[in-house]
Amino acid sequence: MKSKRLFLPHTFCLLILLAACAPHEISTPTPAEPLLTITGILQNYTAYKDQLVRVQGYGIMEMMMPLCPGYVGMDTRMAFVDAEEENITARLTGDIWEEAVKKDTLRDFLGYVRIFSGEVGCPGSLQTETFPYFEIITVK
Repeated sequence: MKSKRLFLPHTFCLLILLAACAPHEISTPTPAEPLLTITGILQNYTAYKDQLVRVQGYGIMEMMMPLCPGYVGMDTRMAFVDAEEENITARLTGDIWEEAVKKDTLRDFLGYVRIFSGEVGCPGSLQTETFPYFEIITVK
């Protein structure tokens, strides 16, 4: 009988040891957002439509000229400046204005490539336009 009592604790320890040494499932990191340039986006923006992308750049700048009374369409006065100093119309989501403002240091900007299509301009001189813009969601 004594040998059975000794056998059970050793078996239990062996099972714990085997469980600890058993291969565990390794989680693979999700692929990073593709790193793009504004030139690359503008060359084929429909390929990136509604995709989350990463663009290195200096940030956003906003033209201070006022819009005409009755302006129609998307306000294009805010632009994102990338590492090559190319720019694209931009929008910010959330409260990230201070982080996104143009600076002298390169940072990573994550966002979506969106496409605006519709009328733009002042009453009497409206034009139908289609263009991409960068909807920035975060700055790293």
